[in-house]
Amino acid sequence: MKEEVKGFTSTDLNYEFGDSKFNLYNGDIIAFDKTKIKVFRYDDANLSSYIKKKVIKELDEFTYSIELEKELIYINMDPKMFELFEKADKSIHSSALGMSIYKDVVYLAIEEVYKGNHKNSPWALKLRSTIEEKGFKKDRSDFNHINILAQKIVSEFGVGNLHKQTSLVDS
Repeated sequence: MKEEVKGFTSTDLNYEFGDSKFNLYNGDIIAFDKTKIKVFRYDDANLSSYIKKKVIKELDEFTYSIELEKELIYINMDPKMFELFEKADKSIHSSALGMSIYKDVVYLAIEEVYKGNHKNSPWALKLRSTIEEKGFKKDRSDFNHINILAQKIVSEFGVGNLHKQTSLVDS
């Protein structure tokens, strides 16, 4: 209640209350509804802010894996793959290798978003809003659709920008 009401009654009262009257006071709760939760984020981070590189010595040579955590996405690379990836950034081949790796990262992340996983993860929220902002269709989950969508998103951010903004973390 926002204001005091003296002598309140209703035709919807249970029969055991009869024609009783009640005084209601400011702050009294008179109804309940299902709880609705909305998440609002005020950061202006882009997708690359949530992608981090890690060097993992136990991986086979020239391989990488992708790890989707609650807060961040990790690209795990063996030392040789990391070295190649860093060298490629400074060459004319940077977009080919970068597109391949970042497209795989975004593909896996989109697939998880479509499945409804990681709903409140910052990277999933950012990816979901990117999909909606760009008008991409999000109602299909087949390989080709997600693959093309991932390529478009990586192209939109730019491979060079993704690479420059994706930092290395200790493994």
